[in-house]
Amino acid sequence: MAIELREFFEIVGLSIGVSLAATAFAAAVSLPFGTALAIVPFRGRRMIVVLVNAFFFWPAAGRRRVGAIPCAVAFRTARLPRIALYPDGHGDRAGDPRDSHHDRACPSRQRTVLLANILPQFTAKTGIAVNVVAQGTGKALDTARRDDADLLLVHDPEAERQFMDEGHGATRRQIAWNDFIIVGPSADPARVRGGSDSIAALKAIASAQAPFVSRGDRSGTNAAELRLWNIAGQTADILNKEKWYRDIGGGIGQALNAASAMDAYTLSDRGSWLSFNNKGLLIIVVEGDPRLINRYDVIELNPQKHAGTKLAVAKILADWLVSSEGQQAIGAYQMNGEKLFNPSAALPK
Repeated sequence: MAIELREFFEIVGLSIGVSLAATAFAAAVSLPFGTALAIVPFRGRRMIVVLVNAFFFWPAAGRRRVGAIPCAVAFRTARLPRIALYPDGHGDRAGDPRDSHHDRACPSRQRTVLLANILPQFTAKTGIAVNVVAQGTGKALDTARRDDADLLLVHDPEAERQFMDEGHGATRRQIAWNDFIIVGPSADPARVRGGSDSIAALKAIASAQAPFVSRGDRSGTNAAELRLWNIAGQTADILNKEKWYRDIGGGIGQALNAASAMDAYTLSDRGSWLSFNNKGLLIIVVEGDPRLINRYDVIELNPQKHAGTKLAVAKILADWLVSSEGQQAIGAYQMNGEKLFNPSAALPK
């Protein structure tokens, strides 16, 4: 009997030892793996998290999931607002072959040089660090609809009005404006160089069937281009059937590079054009049309629909952008000696 009891306790002890060792091993493996999943962005991360949760019967993540945080810098402070920001222009490194993708998540890689210049002033004054999520306007608005952003800086008036009509936005204020331009090959096959009528220019381009590059990415620039084409009597359905009209589905850098390679026309914001280093034979052919004014609005989210976001902190940034200090910072920004933004909070265009 004594032997049986002794063997029994040995078996129990061995089982406990094996269980503890297995637990320690699992913790040693899972902790760094779980941490990596939480803070390191990579393709397929969300699918891995879903599969792991399903395997261990863990509950699915809530709406404020880890995947919503673009980079580890989001953990720097609990007061960190996340901004879904339109990146096209303001110093887009369009000519840099290392920067071929138009969506960036980490602030250190933002191509939006304007914010890179003015946000440090805001952080120094308030102690609030801002994590920028750079997206085209359409994607940015969708990001906010999903509660994955706390503030919007966008430039597509029609899409913004729809966003507000849906009840997602609480306030919408203009902070600045600049302009679009039409660029094209110096040979100018459509004979539009030197003009200031964008609609007449587009009609001439269509008539000459001269190559035209469209971003086709639901950005504010793409929306502005399609509105102009519509006024010129060309719908998107008609244009997409034309061989001379090239919808590339990419960012402004890709559009300008394609236009340069193809000797084509395209619509660009002035900031992206100034920073573009691969102009080749491209020149500005049309500018100065009132229809080419490019307005930038800051939108605060509606707390009744987006209660989980950091709206109080985001409001501090929104108020700063329209304040005299923020407006002065925006107006002081220059590229190649040229002022790119006209502050307009006091007198919206």
